[in-house]
Amino acid sequence: MRAFGAIRGFNIFDNGLFARKPRPQKRNNASQAGGQPQSSSSSTKSWQSHPVLKAAYTSGSLSLAGDLVAQLYSKQTGSADSLKWDRSARMGTFGLLFYGPYQHWWYSLLNQRWPLKTSSHFLTKVFLNQVALGPLVTSAVFTWNLLLQNKASEIPQKLKQDLVPTMVNGGPSSFLVICTTFHMLFAFKSVLDL
Repeated sequence: MRAFGAIRGFNIFDNGLFARKPRPQKRNNASQAGGQPQSSSSSTKSWQSHPVLKAAYTSGSLSLAGDLVAQLYSKQTGSADSLKWDRSARMGTFGLLFYGPYQHWWYSLLNQRWPLKTSSHFLTKVFLNQVALGPLVTSAVFTWNLLLQNKASEIPQKLKQDLVPTMVNGGPSSFLVICTTFHMLFAFKSVLDL
């Protein structure tokens, strides 16, 4: 990692350039008028005390946004006629209710079991993400969507038909994202701290 941050012997990650700087506290007018004072950092403290909720909301928002972007792209290229809001709602609720809390647990487990920034720990995390988390989450997405469409009887066929092709087609891009996440992002900021 030092090679990424080193510029002529100057390591930007060790010199505090990415450290959070404290914000100056503003006086709240409500406290001057006899009202209840409100802390400007109360939302930050709330997220810190409820990390699973933070992961759920973040994942739900990103799942919803990602699905909308994918649909807009499909519409623009002519492979889709209109936006399917029910599909976006299913993906948003998947991120909110399943994937957000699950990924919080998953990355906590990986960080506890393989906490060091060594090549062996890095490769173990990437490998486990690809062979354990990937198939599980892909299966869960297919199952979630079909259950919410009241098509539970189609789940076995969907998994048999689409699980392996989805893993093969998404594997290379997933691998690059995971490597970037574990190597570059975890160097100074953990997913659990975002």
